[in-house]
Amino acid sequence: MTMHENKLLVAGGGRGTDRWGRAGTLMEYEDGKWYNFNENEVNNKFRRVRDYTGIAVDPKDPEHYFISSYGEGIVEIKKNEVVQLYDHTNSALTPITYIPGLNPLDYVRIGGVTFDKEGNLWATNCEVTDALKVLKTDGTWASFGFSDFTNAHKVDKITITSNNRKWINADEGILIFDDKGTIDDTSDDESCLYETFSDTNGTIDASGYYCVTEDKNGHVWIGTSRGPIVCTNPGNNINNISASRIVRTNDNGEPYYLLDGEKINAIAVDGGNRKWIATNSSGVFLVSEDGMETISNFTTANSPLPSNQINSLTINQFTGEVFIGTEKGLVSYITDATEGNEDYSDIYAYPNPVRPEHNDRVTIVGLMNDSNVKITDIRGNIIYQGKSAGGTFTWDCRKRGGSRVATGIYLVLAATPEAKESVVTKIMVVK
Repeated sequence: MTMHENKLLVAGGGRGTDRWGRAGTLMEYEDGKWYNFNENEVNNKFRRVRDYTGIAVDPKDPEHYFISSYGEGIVEIKKNEVVQLYDHTNSALTPITYIPGLNPLDYVRIGGVTFDKEGNLWATNCEVTDALKVLKTDGTWASFGFSDFTNAHKVDKITITSNNRKWINADEGILIFDDKGTIDDTSDDESCLYETFSDTNGTIDASGYYCVTEDKNGHVWIGTSRGPIVCTNPGNNINNISASRIVRTNDNGEPYYLLDGEKINAIAVDGGNRKWIATNSSGVFLVSEDGMETISNFTTANSPLPSNQINSLTINQFTGEVFIGTEKGLVSYITDATEGNEDYSDIYAYPNPVRPEHNDRVTIVGLMNDSNVKITDIRGNIIYQGKSAGGTFTWDCRKRGGSRVATGIYLVLAATPEAKESVVTKIMVVK
């Protein structure tokens, strides 16, 4: 799944140790409506394409998609029309080493696709010499090979961080690649394959790396077979990057690792820089910015989740809606965190007025990041205060002592840590 502005895109298919042979599917969800693409258009115009593994949206054209397939290459779609199918006959994409009796057109294995900020499309190519390919904005292709990453079996997704480095997760480890912003000049390229990471407690003995996500502090979170690990120095020399597990302390004062032994399939960062963590068997976790506190753990026992195996996550940063992809279907959850605004010009509260049937909960959206928020009565007495989660703040219509406020008008004051405080909206509470 991926979000582009307010549109959710879902590519269905997948792979295991080999391809699954599942029909590729593409769906869109926007403004409460679903659109299901007719996959037969691809099959009829080119050939049967199966096992979709990822989707990328052109940053310059929100109706222009590229879908990776674990066998047939990359499908290009524009305005819901099939434009092209890229494979080894018309691109730099490469099929696996020839095996007698196999059709190479069925073995152009692409693990994932993503765009960089310049509009170049990057793709991982599995079980070949040059594992990384790029379709440049001028329509030409380039290939990149790595001596310690040749014929890598399960090359997966590409995460391009804010410093333009490419992080690729694979069975073999995490490959970090830096082209220095010059795709055509390979003389200054740097790369390093991290088969393991070590922290102060020794080597992190993970057997698999399943996802990479950059948070709002520039830290890189990695999902492994042994829980999440965090890299706080991703800008270091490419050969000197470290990662560590999150160490907590239980009620007896004993240390333990966050989600130790859990396979982490996906990590998403919400507007408050909190982490949503998809596990393979224990549902989805929401943890604090640094991972030291578990805020929620949604499972089949306490939520509408149809399965505790969570395969994918993505967040609509404008609304705070988290989309949770499980092995048995898709659900969403409205959070109390959104992206912060640049100023306080678009703030509003809902519901407003707040009536008893609204469960005494009001949400203020449109705040600047990490705003200090105060709720006061009309005389200026502070009723409640706290910090926004990104651009959103929620209030349960109660005073600091826990009692519900009386019917009346209440003021919302907000300020960033370095800014002057100002009244940004008013809330009517009806008892």
